[in-house]
Amino acid sequence: GMPAIPGPLPTRPRCLSAIFGSPGRRILFVRALEDGFYPEEVDGWRLFLFKGRSVFRLRDDLAFRVAAGVDDPNIAMCVRAGRYGRLTPLVVDLPHGGYGEGETLEIVVFLAGTPAYNALRYPDVDA
Repeated sequence: GMPAIPGPLPTRPRCLSAIFGSPGRRILFVRALEDGFYPEEVDGWRLFLFKGRSVFRLRDDLAFRVAAGVDDPNIAMCVRAGRYGRLTPLVVDLPHGGYGEGETLEIVVFLAGTPAYNALRYPDVDA
């Protein structure tokens, strides 16, 4: 038959993780308006440190930060490559590394139910 799925990899004890763990990945983010507008300059953007690579955990963290007061917020995250880079939906876990000096991931967050969010989901359909 088929072999069993292996269990999770062992993790370091918390005391060692605190000593030898990475400081976290810099996440610079902004919430887009309903029409999709967001400031190109990072002056109005917010920054936090994120540990790990999980796109699901990052989504939960960002949803909590941008949708205060919204029950069960659903969001889409798009990575921006450079100041005027094309937005690309973030749907896979983050790469290893990214903890070096000056390395920052820029993310534009779209709330579900907005025209901008729908345009991401159905780019060829006029609403």
